[in-house]
Amino acid sequence: MRLVRKRIHLPPIGKAAPTIQHVIALARISRARILYAIDGDLREDFKNPALVPPPRGRLYPTGDSRNAMRRRRQLLNQANLCPNR
Repeated sequence: MRLVRKRIHLPPIGKAAPTIQHVIALARISRARILYAIDGDLREDFKNPALVPPPRGRLYPTGDSRNAMRRRRQLLNQANLCPNR
């Protein structure tokens, strides 16, 4: 795999710490659209279509309920959310 340096100009992110900006940039470059995070600001920014272009970013559900497990399976089976799998 060859790494290519690419600069991405993000729209201003209101509460974004530098770490959040890096995660958003990585999502844009990799086209990954599933995020597991407990940081509320990052979760909010990841769903923002101005920051993460379509397909819309989705949050990986936490918890042990049957519904959470079913939702995780559904997300991981969507090819447009995991383009590099």
